[in-house]
Amino acid sequence: MGLESLERLQQVEFSDIREALDLGDCFALNARQPSLHLHSRSESATSPAAFEKEPEAGAAGAKDGEQPATANMDKTSKETAEANCEKERSLGEDVKKSEVAGNASCSRPSTVLPFGVGASAKKGSEIATLHQILRMKESNLALVSDVDEQLLLNISFKQPIRLAAFSVLASTAPAGFRTDEDDGDSVSAPRLVKVYCNKNTLNFCGVVDEACAFSVLLTPEDVQKERRVTLPGSKFHMCSSAQFFLQENQAGTAYTFLNRVRFYGVVHKRYS
Repeated sequence: MGLESLERLQQVEFSDIREALDLGDCFALNARQPSLHLHSRSESATSPAAFEKEPEAGAAGAKDGEQPATANMDKTSKETAEANCEKERSLGEDVKKSEVAGNASCSRPSTVLPFGVGASAKKGSEIATLHQILRMKESNLALVSDVDEQLLLNISFKQPIRLAAFSVLASTAPAGFRTDEDDGDSVSAPRLVKVYCNKNTLNFCGVVDEACAFSVLLTPEDVQKERRVTLPGSKFHMCSSAQFFLQENQAGTAYTFLNRVRFYGVVHKRYS
């Protein structure tokens, strides 16, 4: 039995594993809720019949997308920990009060936007749920944080995988929001991202004390060009779920947005 070439291994490791996502267990904390009209339209557009598998991405663009981990990131202060815990409790109460009938999303949002916000894709992307942006391959949707700039994404997989890389696209700001740092309702792309492995009960209180497996500072060019960020294989070899804590954004604005997030790796074979 011969060894596979390095090029072949790179192609396998950087294959899009979107079909391995367990969407039913994927959710986002501190994410806004789209209006019912937009939610219904987006769900229709992302139905299984409309979902098309993209060609596997080779290793050609992998090198440009690799990003070094930012080692030894400073721990959040005690005051931030208390604020995060308070936010967690507040979000939990708001979610219970704002349950929407027929909501098939798993993003657990806490704010329902008024009808018409983000209705025109020409002026900006539409507010969407994590469930929707994981299914869509276009970039006309946006996941937007709610009470502050932080987002916590829980990504679940149908079976253990070797998670090799991820990418974030944040090129089209949501309609109705400014990108000016001085504006109170402004948004910006993610900057500091911390990644955890198999911590599916992680919340905003937990990210303070729980050491992340990987952290990276994204540049504006990284999120504009959707560059791939390589993960350390030793820490994400048997990954059933991954948690992405978007702690800071590029411009220090009130809210954070992203249009798309993708995952690359190898799905481990099942043995009966």
